[in-house]
Amino acid sequence: MRFKDELYTSTSTGVFKSTDSSESWKKLTLSSDELTLKPIEEDIRTNRLISPKLAIVDDVLYGAAPVLVPKHELRIFRLSVNGNVLVPIQGIPALEGASSLTDIKDWTDITDIKDWTDKMFQFERFPTVFAVSGETFYADYMKQLFRWKRGESEWFNTGLVDADKSDNSMRDFKLAVSEEMRDFKLAVSEETVYAGKRDGSLFQSFDSGSTWNDLTSHLPLRFEHFNDIIFAGSIVYVATDAGVLTSEDGEHWHAITDKVGKHTLIDQIAVDTATVYGAGDEGIYRLNNSKEWEKISPEVPDSVKSLVIKDDRLYIVTKHRGMFYVPLEEER
Repeated sequence: MRFKDELYTSTSTGVFKSTDSSESWKKLTLSSDELTLKPIEEDIRTNRLISPKLAIVDDVLYGAAPVLVPKHELRIFRLSVNGNVLVPIQGIPALEGASSLTDIKDWTDITDIKDWTDKMFQFERFPTVFAVSGETFYADYMKQLFRWKRGESEWFNTGLVDADKSDNSMRDFKLAVSEEMRDFKLAVSEETVYAGKRDGSLFQSFDSGSTWNDLTSHLPLRFEHFNDIIFAGSIVYVATDAGVLTSEDGEHWHAITDKVGKHTLIDQIAVDTATVYGAGDEGIYRLNNSKEWEKISPEVPDSVKSLVIKDDRLYIVTKHRGMFYVPLEEER
């Protein structure tokens, strides 16, 4: 992602920063004090950032990563003012009812796929989604969406469960643990929250997740899963495997097509001021003045995992072939 004209990305080993348009990357470290850069003196098991999730709000870059031992907690951190280190936010409560990885000791008594799946779910890394609005943080754990606001003593369970279509058969179990499994999707703007579950249902909340509306049956497209959900000001864009939906008020929805009426398939969406871009296997697109997808570059050689705009370049992070960029100056 882009933050203050620099690029940031997360991997399985931590957060990395580039100040030279992706030519080189520096790994950021956790520090207990952003002025002295004093390292956190903790057990290495609790000091590692495992596949952190990043979010930007109110000109601050936040991140979240699990602390698996001795108990399931979330470490939430922010980028220091000088941009050199990551500073943990204090007072994050543990997730109630969470079990430690060390509690799962006996794997010899597994008798069926359901038992195996239940145990595997306890090993599932979290969060798969992370979002911030003001002083309020959202993250999922054990397929449930939680909310925490600074100063509160515990996480609030929003009641939203990220169910999938698994029936615990061997086939669905293999799908559940494969890399191709679609993740839970989340987008937040002030008190408005959109959540795309893995079973293909879209939920909306106007009160920070205290109550939910199921929008699925009222949408103008039928789809199986979500690729991306993103806000551009007050407008929300929902990319699915059948096309992209958009709404400004959360009640009236429109399916975006190209100039011949085709539902363009988009993996990831990025917004630069008032311009919306999308990327998928078939190419890179821009939303024109007629609110139609317009192709500006040929097909992408791999599945798109992330899309970022910086310095008249559109950076595309792919699943297997790394990062590359497409110049945009001539396209604007």
